[in-house]
Amino acid sequence: MNLRAQAEADLSFTVEDSVNGGGWNMVLNSPAGVAYPIVGISDNIGRAIDPQTGQIVTGSLVNVTLRLASLTTSGVPFGVTNLTAVPWTVTISNLRGTSTKWKVLRSATDETLGVIVLTLGTHKQVVPIGN
Repeated sequence: MNLRAQAEADLSFTVEDSVNGGGWNMVLNSPAGVAYPIVGISDNIGRAIDPQTGQIVTGSLVNVTLRLASLTTSGVPFGVTNLTAVPWTVTISNLRGTSTKWKVLRSATDETLGVIVLTLGTHKQVVPIGN
């Protein structure tokens, strides 16, 4: 097995193992209302630095990384390009147990490593769930 194939195989631990690896349970929701329980890596950075001014910017930078092979086997469709349709969303719980539903703003597929990174954000119809 070459290095690239080994790296993709390792994703089952680094991205999807929610017991011993870095995986985190979440739900990917299609515009049609189909829920796909999935495990991936998520991050939610509450502050960022504006590279032009060096000033701290308040806001959230939220991303999830998912294994492409698992999306394929779970039946998640690819290639949805209608930007006027109801958005895909991802529901994620944080370490305190608070679940939030996020709108998918854009996606970036890395065919070399076998992952897709979804950049998430809020919109007026998506609000935190629970405490």
